[in-house]
Amino acid sequence: MAITLVRVDDRIIHGQVLTQWTRIYKCDGIIVVNDNLSENKSLGNVYKNAAPENIKVHIFSVEKTIRKLPEAIKSQKNYFLISKTPLELKTLLENNISFGNYIVYGPSSYRDNTTTIGANQSLTKDEMDACEFFFKNNIDIDFKLIPNKKGFKWSEIREKYY
Repeated sequence: MAITLVRVDDRIIHGQVLTQWTRIYKCDGIIVVNDNLSENKSLGNVYKNAAPENIKVHIFSVEKTIRKLPEAIKSQKNYFLISKTPLELKTLLENNISFGNYIVYGPSSYRDNTTTIGANQSLTKDEMDACEFFFKNNIDIDFKLIPNKKGFKWSEIREKYY
């Protein structure tokens, strides 16, 4: 499989992704799935320019990701798949687009309608429902900001919320 890391991160592409996660998982390119960002070319270019030259960044809508991800999976290149929330990934799975059985959930900032479940981890009810959906589909979620820091798993905390 050419998808080496699936990550939910509300900052999408930033220094920790480029300097730490690329040391752990092979990465020739990053596929960002986010409808709003795919329509905002200026902001999209900021993310594209943040990556080093050897890592190509593709920013797709959910609909385009459904079409393009199977091609990426068949390729010889290694990709990170990053979404801002788990909702995009849930939509991919609901459309029979498999991306593996492991998600690393990075930072998710506090918002008015969120519940804080851990350090730098605040989720909406819909986001927790998506995590539960993944759990029931045998996809492991590891809440982990950086590779060498201990995180926690959705399977360890889910009973507090369900």
